[in-house]
Amino acid sequence: MEKSQILPLLGAKDGVSHLPQALLDEGDEVLVPDPGYPAFSDPALMVGAKVVYYNLTQGNDFKISLEEIRKKISSKTKFMWINFPSNPTGQVITISELEKIVEFAKEHEIFIVYDNAYSEITFDEYIAPSILQVEGAKEIAVEIGSFSKTFSFAGFRIGWIVGNSDVINALAKVKSQMDSGLSTPLQNLGAFALSNPDKDWHEKMIASYKRRRDIIAGKLKLLGLTPSLPKGGLYIWAKIPSDAKNTEDFCVRLLEEKQILFTPGTAFGRNGERYVRVSFCVNIEKIEEYFK
Repeated sequence: MEKSQILPLLGAKDGVSHLPQALLDEGDEVLVPDPGYPAFSDPALMVGAKVVYYNLTQGNDFKISLEEIRKKISSKTKFMWINFPSNPTGQVITISELEKIVEFAKEHEIFIVYDNAYSEITFDEYIAPSILQVEGAKEIAVEIGSFSKTFSFAGFRIGWIVGNSDVINALAKVKSQMDSGLSTPLQNLGAFALSNPDKDWHEKMIASYKRRRDIIAGKLKLLGLTPSLPKGGLYIWAKIPSDAKNTEDFCVRLLEEKQILFTPGTAFGRNGERYVRVSFCVNIEKIEEYFK
């Protein structure tokens, strides 16, 4: 990896929020998943670009339909956001699926920004691929990673972006006017973590997350929800009961009646209606108190 192909970030969100300023002008278009991380959309709107949503629904197993995206691409489309393991759905992707997406992006001459922040939080023998494993991906793609998830460094704000040097150089120019870069102590901390992997600690962390995932999924069924067990990430995407009025009403009633807080799926897009996102990165020692 050449120096021009990697850049430290003040957390992954640093790259997510500043890339639109580097890649988009007023009137340009960007493809964004629905449901998807809200920060994919709002920074683009702030620079006067147009957000064009593509659908991740139960009907397509919350995966990307290139045929749908083909119909939404225009001469103004500059790049597309991709995020697997997905926040909020927990869906994952295979290397062969990434190969098709890279080929598609080359065909249409658009960049790919691949948010792979949850790459090291995976379960059930699934291993999250990097888009840079695809031959030729660096011609049109960058990938964002996060120390917060990989090493439980949440709060330190350490991340990185790797891949296409043109995209990274453009981002570096924007960041040079926004911040003073990652501090030397945090760079040293990140370098130490990467150079001294603790396999036993990581396996215990994943086992803890998996235990929480499985227990919480079982409790969700007691509330009438229909959860899916994610193979990656920190969230369960669950369908609300059929007799519930709507997602937000369901979440409010659950909070008032049982002091259980879920994020309404609508916070992540229109396709989040009738779904909730449930985090399993929290302590569950007292979970039984809420299901008496």
